Amino acid sequence: MRGLAIRAPSCTLLWLLLAGAACSERSSRPFLASSSELELEADHHQVYLQDEQAAGDLDTVWSREAVARLLGASPGTVGIGTLRDGSVRVVVRVQATEPVLDLRTFDHVAECVLTMRSSRLVVAGCMDYRPTARRLEITPGKYRVRLQIRGAATVAADESSGQEIYEVVLWPSEDEAVVVHKLHKA
Repeated sequence: MRGLAIRAPSCTLLWLLLAGAACSERSSRPFLASSSELELEADHHQVYLQDEQAAGDLDTVWSREAVARLLGASPGTVGIGTLRDGSVRVVVRVQATEPVLDLRTFDHVAECVLTMRSSRLVVAGCMDYRPTARRLEITPGKYRVRLQIRGAATVAADESSGQEIYEVVLWPSEDEAVVVHKLHKA
């Protein structure tokens, strides 16, 4: 019985575990797909996604490269760079599979990784009060995060207004690479 993996809710087959089987609780949980459209205050040109239990800090992740790709990450946290300060439209989608890569529709597309230890994803503006920030239910695990921006040309030269949309798509993946598929140059 050594080497047998049991996929059961909360590893209820305890007697098999005692006999040496491994338990994979993550794979036994149902995947939680969700979508949310938000208006967030992008103070300091950023909004963020964060595992509710993470203490990730974005202060040190905004290197020159991260600023250019509008995407910075630290453990349990992803910073989404915005083209302007103020109220921005953010659409967050969590899905079971990788979306089709559509470089014609979007002005900027970049990806990174987010590891979720809890099942609560905080989606907030940089200066939002975290305890009251919006939360999405999500299955714990490792995710690809794809930032897709469209409508970049609508941002005023002085960055005072715009109709751009920040679409953030998450899906389960073990890929940890940071990738820029299309770079918007202001």
